[in-house]
Amino acid sequence: MLTSNLASVVLASIVSMQDTLNGENTRLLMIFIGIAAFALLAQAFVMFGMAVGAAKAQKKLLGHVEAISNKLLPLIDKSNVLVTDLTPQIKDITTRAQAITGNVEEISALVRNKVNEFGPTITAANQTIVEANYTVRDANRRTQQQVVRVNDMVTSVLDATAQMGRAIQNGIATPVREVSNLVDGLKAGVLSFIQGNRR
Repeated sequence: MLTSNLASVVLASIVSMQDTLNGENTRLLMIFIGIAAFALLAQAFVMFGMAVGAAKAQKKLLGHVEAISNKLLPLIDKSNVLVTDLTPQIKDITTRAQAITGNVEEISALVRNKVNEFGPTITAANQTIVEANYTVRDANRRTQQQVVRVNDMVTSVLDATAQMGRAIQNGIATPVREVSNLVDGLKAGVLSFIQGNRR
């Protein structure tokens, strides 16, 4: 391209300089035309070499494309068969999933309604349980207090009974002892009297 533009400029200068053509200028003109012709010829060889290189690259690229195509086409066919085979199953799974989703939504709504219905009942039951716990704790506390009182009363009654038993024992044992001593003394006196008379 550059040489084409250069050649156009040179031809335009030649046409404008026709009046001044002499022997020296003609010789320079011929050298210039030779250089331009050589440049055009070199450009033609380069273009031919590029065309041959492009043709080889195209052939090589087409070979690679064909090899890739030979490997990919069976995969594409298999994937098409797989998609065709799985499409009904996927539709069935999608349908079932939609049905399950609908059922879950219904169950969720039902559970939510039942929770809302039982919410006050559960709250009341919890309150009743709290009150019952308080009542049982209070009754337990009172029972423990009564047990302590009864225990104190039984202990004091047993202590009083033991004291009374000791008092009764002392009250009876002392006179009985005294009577027994008196009887022993009388017996000893009577024996000594009887034995003293026999002598």
